Amino acid sequence: YLAAMMLLRAGNVRDGVARLDEIAAASPPNEHSAEAAYQAASARIDNGDADRGWRDMEQVLTRFSSSGIAHSALRRLVVHKDEAGKQPALDWLRAQAQGPVGAGDVGELVSFQIAEHLVALEDWAGAHEQYIATATRWPYPYGTLWDDSLFLASEMDLKLARPQHAIVDLERMLVERETTSLVGSYQRPRMS
Repeated sequence: YLAAMMLLRAGNVRDGVARLDEIAAASPPNEHSAEAAYQAASARIDNGDADRGWRDMEQVLTRFSSSGIAHSALRRLVVHKDEAGKQPALDWLRAQAQGPVGAGDVGELVSFQIAEHLVALEDWAGAHEQYIATATRWPYPYGTLWDDSLFLASEMDLKLARPQHAIVDLERMLVERETTSLVGSYQRPRMS
């Protein structure tokens, strides 16, 4: 893996990508397979083979949906899909949510991104519903976007002139506030 990355940095894209492809194709996958697939797709996108690179990036998302690199792949794909417009990107995200990607570890981010795209399209009610669905499916303490989802849902309530509903969303977050007997805190950033 390191040799492949050194080849890429030296400008030898062909040989670097070939080595990364070998690592990515390992069966069973090894510790570098997911990252190798992501790096190979990125190298293709950045060096003149964008069509294949984007297809490979989608494969990273589906094949390695439980890997941390899937989050980076999703974010990069969303930016790329947004170039065609928020609605096509939203449609693509909804399709991902229905498949294995939505069921994997990156599913929470897919759900949150759907809500973000609904906000961009000024569908406040739809965004509120999606934020609440995200917070409900990935609850505290496991959902990494749980507090953001509830906070942003309350903002959608304000846009819809429903301040009482906003208070309910925020209180739902504060109910989970915990204290710790050790040094540190269980507080989520939005709890303050």
